[in-house]
Amino acid sequence: MGKYKINTNREKLSEQEITQHMDFNKFMSGYAAKAGWFAKGVKLYSLISASASVVAVSAYLIYNSAASADVSSVKPFIDPPVRALDIVADKFVLNTERDTAIVYKTGSIVEIPANSFVDSDGNDVKGEVELRYREFHDPIDIMLSGIPMDYDSAGTIYQFESAGMLEALAYQDNKPLRLKPGKTIMAHLVSHTNSDDYNVYYLDTAHKKWNYISENTHKNGTCQPIFDTISLNTEHDFTYGFNDELKKPRKPKLAATNAKSFSIDYNKEEFPELSAYDGVKFEPSETDQSYDPSLANKLWEDVYIRKHPDNEHYIVTFNSSKESHSFVVTPVVEGKYYEQAMKEYENRIASYANMLAKRKATERTQGDSLYRLSSFYAGIAKKSSLNDRFNNFINGNYMGASADMLVYRTFQISNMGLWNCDRPIPYFSLNKLRLDGSPSTFKASFTDKNGNALFLKTAYLMVDNKNMVYPVGKNSFEKFPFNHQCVDKIMGVTYDEKVVYINKKDLNLIDENKNYIEFKMEIANDVKTPEDLKQLLKM
Repeated sequence: MGKYKINTNREKLSEQEITQHMDFNKFMSGYAAKAGWFAKGVKLYSLISASASVVAVSAYLIYNSAASADVSSVKPFIDPPVRALDIVADKFVLNTERDTAIVYKTGSIVEIPANSFVDSDGNDVKGEVELRYREFHDPIDIMLSGIPMDYDSAGTIYQFESAGMLEALAYQDNKPLRLKPGKTIMAHLVSHTNSDDYNVYYLDTAHKKWNYISENTHKNGTCQPIFDTISLNTEHDFTYGFNDELKKPRKPKLAATNAKSFSIDYNKEEFPELSAYDGVKFEPSETDQSYDPSLANKLWEDVYIRKHPDNEHYIVTFNSSKESHSFVVTPVVEGKYYEQAMKEYENRIASYANMLAKRKATERTQGDSLYRLSSFYAGIAKKSSLNDRFNNFINGNYMGASADMLVYRTFQISNMGLWNCDRPIPYFSLNKLRLDGSPSTFKASFTDKNGNALFLKTAYLMVDNKNMVYPVGKNSFEKFPFNHQCVDKIMGVTYDEKVVYINKKDLNLIDENKNYIEFKMEIANDVKTPEDLKQLLKM
């Protein structure tokens, strides 16, 4: 017998190395075609040849080694299940010395102030910076991204239902950058739902959890309809353009006695309608009861003011690296300045009326389509063809968005990474429960339409009209949660990264009176892009 060196300390193969060279489904289905007992569970007899036994044992070891690697290997926190279908980021080159506004292909708007980035050592970054930006708007985007969407609140695990998610990363010479302390990026994320019960969350990849940031509501001005419900023929005071915007003078409002008002420094060039008057203060809106006067006395890294979409109020944000608070406010003038402010207003409004008449005479010939847009973004629409972008978003969106549902969800990005507008949902509340309160679970297996075994690393449960997915890993297939009345699609990914699925029609045929379910899946053979997969599931 020859001498052989046996290496007992060989480094373990990674899951990627295993799956790269193995087509498990092809191997197993090919063997099952030759030895049908393996796939069908037919009783074994002693007459089976030794070679067949060796093949069976080998197949068992191969499959279990892959499953074992899935459990024991350290996976990335963000782990796209099909690397070839991961959502690709778009790249934008920014000049760090200029304020920059990016209008994304969906119609979302991202505002990046000048001098916003530092390197890993905290040094200011000069020159050109590459912004890598992507969005996620439907269950397919969420599934293919591999981004965890579970949320722990007081020990209870919820699943996120998303109203839109974005990732923004910055690089210089392929080295990651951070936001400079006190700097924030303003995001106006297009969303296909106008529901008012979503919050903003940031994904802390170091601690592997989503952090709650703020509410995202109509009341605080951070969730606003993109399209007005106005008639196209109604006269409206819209202003256009970035540099030639015509600002309407604001009529001074007398400060109320003993009101919770405060003063802040603001860019007078950006808000000339306010800078014309002395003694301007800000009173929290009567509809915003969340203002705490003690916040005005704290030391903040930065305080921002911006126009509210209703053009009547403003939104003030106190910001630090640890917390952020936004309030709807009304500008007011103290009594001793009020009389002079009114005289100044009368002069300014007369000049404005004259300029507005000239502007409308030239702009009325440019068509009515922009007049349907909220005036807050009318200028950007003219420059960026937002109507076309919105239409592309609506037509291509998995959730079937409509124009009257579109909103801008506005929030400040204080760290580079993933930001989400979500609401947590206890997923199993969607499923039929047993008498003891536990979800309906079954021992699950997966095959193709011909009965050949499919070996999934993850299955994803989807519910129509819910922008969420619930992932079930291979180790939970013995207790697989299912209720055909609540689950409308199941998608799966095999160890060699094939996408499989089963639709509502076939799910309705499943007998739930048994403890065992065999899901007969379709294989998505010709899917090469996320868009291909979305189109396939619209059938």
